Amino acid sequence: MEPNETRVWFYIRDRQQYGPVGFFELTKLFEQGVLNGETYLWTTGTECWKAAKGIERFKGYKMKNLPPDFLPSEKIIHPRNKPFLRFMAELFDISLFTVLLSTFISIFSLDLILKTSKLTLFIIYLLLWTLLEPIMLSIFGTTIGKSLFKIKIKCVNGQLLDLITAFKRDLFMITFGKGIKFPIINLILNIRKKARLIWDVKAGTIVLYDHVSLPRILLGTCFPIIVFITGIIIS
Repeated sequence: MEPNETRVWFYIRDRQQYGPVGFFELTKLFEQGVLNGETYLWTTGTECWKAAKGIERFKGYKMKNLPPDFLPSEKIIHPRNKPFLRFMAELFDISLFTVLLSTFISIFSLDLILKTSKLTLFIIYLLLWTLLEPIMLSIFGTTIGKSLFKIKIKCVNGQLLDLITAFKRDLFMITFGKGIKFPIINLILNIRKKARLIWDVKAGTIVLYDHVSLPRILLGTCFPIIVFITGIIIS
């Protein structure tokens, strides 16, 4: 992977993803000892993250020595796809959207909710969410569920997705494996070791993860379960 001064870069530090930064800024981080040879980097046009020591251009920079008590398991911080977080974020979004939309419809026509089969309503909600999610990503770079799990979707240049790119990414997601976003299918097809999934590669986007606290995970996990159980009781 040959560095290019016009590219933007992302790097891993303290188990978190940072970027985008320019090539000049990145080299300064190495020169100042902020980053070292064990730092994983990713730049435009590549599919996988790679340790700086394996990139020819960065071998010439002085790398900061690692402290003696630095455990080997902590040296390699290789970012991977996080299927569980992505799955729970989308499940949270769908559950919340289902509750809000059902509440809104029931205000005007409760009979419509009661007389329509739950499967039909669920499919309609999924289709509507498929249209709404790209709009939210183009405006905020995240959704409520993704924000809860500290996930952001951006273009590889670090900018927010424009609406066309957001819909293109959604189309690629549907085409290359996620169907119409049925949650279980979503989870199964997201279990991959690659740092970027095929729809992100084709759409020119990158998923940024941050550290997620246990309370956030519990909230994001329990809410869909509560919605599901409530739906069964009501039906």
